Amino acid sequence: MGGGRGEASLDELPTGAMGAASQSNAEEAHSLRVQHQYHDEEGVQQAAYTAKFSNGSQRSGVTNAAGNVALDNVPEGAASISFKPDGRKWERLDAADNPDKLAAQPADADFDTLIDRTRSTHGARK
Repeated sequence: MGGGRGEASLDELPTGAMGAASQSNAEEAHSLRVQHQYHDEEGVQQAAYTAKFSNGSQRSGVTNAAGNVALDNVPEGAASISFKPDGRKWERLDAADNPDKLAAQPADADFDTLIDRTRSTHGARK
């Protein structure tokens, strides 16, 4: 299972009237929610992150078991967040314990079948 690296940029957080909130705590009225997932929608767990805000401040932490980051009281403006890989220890799957996911020894015919199936589904490259 591979973790992704990279930086996600977010447009500026909304501005405008905040009802009874005073100007001094207007920055505290914003929050940032991000979900970092694999292609199969499993959360990237225990991944260290750093969120940088347009006012120069930053916050760091780790994603939870669902790959979520929840930051409250963030400053108004644009933000970017970068992630390190999944923090869990990598373990190799044993084919004997996962027959539905892993073949013991894939044969050349298995690869040929997969290639043919992919070509017929997605069209051959030219």
